[in-house]
Amino acid sequence: MAFFDLFRPAWKHSDPSVRKAAVEQLDNQEDLATVAKNDPEAEIRRLAVKRLTDRHWLRDVAECATCETVRKLAALAVEADRARSGGYRPHTEAEVKQLEDESVLALIAESDAEERPVREAAVARLQDEDLLADIALRASDWCVREAAVKKLTTPALLADIARTAKDATVRKAAISRLDDQGVLKKIARNEAEEPEVRRFAVERLTDPAELARLAKDDTEADAVPGRSVRQAAVEHVDDQTLLLDVAENAPDPEVRALAVGRLAPEGLLDLAKNALRAELRKSAVESLNDQEALAEIARGDSESSVREAAAARVKDAAVLLEIVDTDPKWTVRKAALDRVDDQQVLARVARENTEAYIRKAAVERLADRETLESVAEADADEYVRESAEKRLAELG
Repeated sequence: MAFFDLFRPAWKHSDPSVRKAAVEQLDNQEDLATVAKNDPEAEIRRLAVKRLTDRHWLRDVAECATCETVRKLAALAVEADRARSGGYRPHTEAEVKQLEDESVLALIAESDAEERPVREAAVARLQDEDLLADIALRASDWCVREAAVKKLTTPALLADIARTAKDATVRKAAISRLDDQGVLKKIARNEAEEPEVRRFAVERLTDPAELARLAKDDTEADAVPGRSVRQAAVEHVDDQTLLLDVAENAPDPEVRALAVGRLAPEGLLDLAKNALRAELRKSAVESLNDQEALAEIARGDSESSVREAAAARVKDAAVLLEIVDTDPKWTVRKAALDRVDDQQVLARVARENTEAYIRKAAVERLADRETLESVAEADADEYVRESAEKRLAELG
């Protein structure tokens, strides 16, 4: 804080954020006119104009302000005040289509006395970007505000609306036309902003590192029905190193899974073999097609859920039979058995496997009557024998 700030009113403070907060509470019309004409920050000048209600000071600003935008807004406010005091007559669409005066068109667009189609027709006729921005921020009808945004092309005005418009629909409309990555980044990171608006900003971001950072965000203010801000971020990351980082470090399990799904085969293989979390190895395995790697993982991963996922994707009959015979976890053996189609192999499993549940699963897929009759007669487990008898009945 500058020394002289101690002796100044807050609206003259050296810090723009302090001045803005002060102007938002300022009612003195002469002081507001001074701010509108002289403040170095465009946003604060516009804010001061919007708080002016005295026609004398509005005229003063309209005539004397050096900023063209401020003059336009003050002149528009003067016209609005004159229209109110003189009795406002609503217009027809046909009349609006004949008008050329931009200030009159802006007045119609902002007037609650006009029907929506008339107000939208006025917006369609307007070309002045400053007046369109004012309508986007001030008009009471969100359809009119949105129509004004869609006509804007000035990046600074779009950025202002994206940050400050009073409703999310208009902020999203501005964001959809905005390419300023700095502004988009601020909106995407803003935890106080509505998640859907943040997601709109994410969709326009192009910086992979920033998208990866957002994907790893662990704040609670993130949820959007059907698709979170984090999910939207990871879906726009293509850099494999960043995706691997997101897959390993994002707090959100759904985001980690999405990152895994976007990995190239090399990254998937690395994750499937080396990730510390079993959940990540399993997720990678579920997208992996490398049969040699799948066989290795199905035989040797320390976590049964990972071996099970790998076994469910193995094609080699010999590997599958080995797993059926040797894996210590029945769920892994069952996953491998479900991949076996060879009737001779199934018959062997039905006769010889030491696990009753596995023999039963093999029996339920057998078509060999001789083996089924043998199992129905001699298997040590009554449920396996019953399954063999039931299967024989099904075969007729």
